[in-house]
Amino acid sequence: MTKGKLMPTPIHVFAEIAATYGNVNPDDADAVQKWYTEKLPTLKPELIDEILEALLRHDGTKPIPSAEKHYPIDVPLPSLKDSIPAKSPILRTVFDLYLKKIWKRIIQKK
Repeated sequence: MTKGKLMPTPIHVFAEIAATYGNVNPDDADAVQKWYTEKLPTLKPELIDEILEALLRHDGTKPIPSAEKHYPIDVPLPSLKDSIPAKSPILRTVFDLYLKKIWKRIIQKK
């Protein structure tokens, strides 16, 4: 485990746990994901707690550098238009209002 800044549980740990508890090929990322999304929720709560504890024990473990990057299938990535807009800083809002007032005065004088 790394001290200080913790990292999330690496993907290879999820694969190893799926292999241990679900007899899933840890090299088949789609099978691992399918096990977590379909099979895991059907297990007894005690076993789910045991699996969660196993995952948490590896929280902060360094990932294997050669582990293939794999993104979940059938999970849409959110688009920017669906994101919650960030609030404008107060100073920026006040400055924008000030510039609009000045612009209106300039237009009215013409």
